Amino acid sequence: MFKKLVSDGALYGFSGSVAKGVQIFLIPIYTHTFSPSEYGVMELFIVFAALINLTAACEISMAVARFYGTSNSDEDKRQYASSALWFSVFAYLLFFIITFLFSVRLNLWWFESVQWLYVFQVALVAMACNGIYIFLLDLLRWQQRPKFYTLTSILYSIMTILFSLYFVLILKIGIVGVYYGQIISAIFGIIFVLFFSRGVYVLNFYFDKCKEMLKYSFPLVFSSLAVFINLNVDRIAISHFMTISDVGIYGIGFRIASVMTLILMGIQAALFPLVLQTHKEASTPENLADILRYIMLLVFAAIIALGLFSEEIIELIAAPEFSSAKAVVPVLALTFFFANPYNFAPGLHLVNKTKIVAFIGICIAFINILLNIFFIPLGGIFGAALATFIAALFGFFATLYFSQIYYPIPYKWKPIIKATALTLITLIFSHVIFTGIDNQFLYKLSLLFAIYLIVTFFLLKKSEILKLLHKIHL
Repeated sequence: MFKKLVSDGALYGFSGSVAKGVQIFLIPIYTHTFSPSEYGVMELFIVFAALINLTAACEISMAVARFYGTSNSDEDKRQYASSALWFSVFAYLLFFIITFLFSVRLNLWWFESVQWLYVFQVALVAMACNGIYIFLLDLLRWQQRPKFYTLTSILYSIMTILFSLYFVLILKIGIVGVYYGQIISAIFGIIFVLFFSRGVYVLNFYFDKCKEMLKYSFPLVFSSLAVFINLNVDRIAISHFMTISDVGIYGIGFRIASVMTLILMGIQAALFPLVLQTHKEASTPENLADILRYIMLLVFAAIIALGLFSEEIIELIAAPEFSSAKAVVPVLALTFFFANPYNFAPGLHLVNKTKIVAFIGICIAFINILLNIFFIPLGGIFGAALATFIAALFGFFATLYFSQIYYPIPYKWKPIIKATALTLITLIFSHVIFTGIDNQFLYKLSLLFAIYLIVTFFLLKKSEILKLLHKIHL
C-alpha cells in the first residue's frame, strides 16, 4: 500500500505542484495588473464556480469513484463512466442556459451592479467547460492512471497560463481575458482526456446505472455544499461586512496558504482510490494511522514555515496594497488540512452512509456562517480566517468520530495533539518574539528548524527515529 501510495502520490503531487505553481506565478502579475477590487471580483467568481462544480452534476463524480472503483466488470465500468459523463454534460449545459438567461439578476444579487455582466457571462462558459474537464480528469484517478492524469493536468496548467497572459498582458482586455484563457484550456483538456480514455466511454446512456449513482451521490451534494460554505463563506461574508477590495486582499492570503495543498494534493488524490480497493485487508487501518502521522510531518513543516515567513512571502510576490494578507496565511493553511477528512475517515463512504456525511456538512456550514457573522466585525479578514478554521476543525473530528464506528483506525492522538499545540504556540507568539529584531530571517529560520525537530520527535515512534538516524549516519 505504501509503495503504491508513494508512486501514485508523487505523480499526482507533481501535477498539483504545477497547477499550484501557476496560481502562485500569476499572483505578482495579477496584483500589479489588477486593482484589489478587480482581484476581489475574480475571487467571487472563483467562489461561484466552486458552488456550481459541487451542485450542477450532483457530485456524480464521487459516485463514479465508488462504483467504478469497486466494479469487477469492464462492461459495468464503461456503463458507469458513460452514464456519468452524459449526465454531467447535460447538467452543465442546463446550468449555462439558466444562468445566462438570468445573468443580469445574478449580477445584481452577487455584485449589486451590472458592471461585470459581460465578464460574468464569459465566466459562465468557462465554468461549464471546466466542470466537464474536471469530471473527465477525475475519472483518470478512479482508473488509477496517474501518468495520464499528470500529463493532462500539466498541459492544462501550461495552456492556462499562456493564454491568460496573452489576453491580459498583450491584448490588455482586462480580467475577462483570464476566462477566455480558461475556456480554451478546458476545451483542449477535454480533448486530451477523451484521447487517453479511449474505450472507457460509449455513446449510450444507462438510466439504471445513473439512478444508482445519483442515489449514492445526491446526499453528498449537501455535505459538499457544507465544504463549499466552509471554504468560501468567508469571502462572501467579507464582501458583505467589508469591501470587495478586502476580498481581494484575503484572496491573496488564501492563494499563498493553498501552498499547503501541494503537500496534500498528491497524497489525497492517490489515497482514496487506494483505500476503496484495499479497505478489506487487515493491514489497511494500521497503514492509514501511520500515513496520517507521516503526512502530519509535512503539514507542520509547511504551516510553521508559512506562519513565520508570511510577511516576507507577501512582500516578495504581491503589490504593497495586499500586505495585510499576511495575517490570514497560517490560519488558512491549517484549514486546508482539516477541510477534507474523508481520506483519513473513510468509514461513512465505505458503508454508503452518505446521509450522515451530509448531516455533518450542514452542521459545519451553520457553525461557519455564525462564526463569520460574529468574528468579521471584530477581527476583519483575520476573523474570517479564524471562523473558517474552527468550523473545519469541528467537521474533521465529527467525521472522524462517526467513521470510527464503521471502520475503526488505530490513530495515536497524543503525539498529534502535542505537535499541534507546539505549532500553534509558536505561530501565536512569533510576531511578538521578533518585534524590533534585526535580521529576522535568520532567527525565524533557526526557530523553524528547532520547532520542527521537536515536532518530528513527537510524531515519530522511537524505532522510526532510530532507523532514520541510522540511515543518516550511513
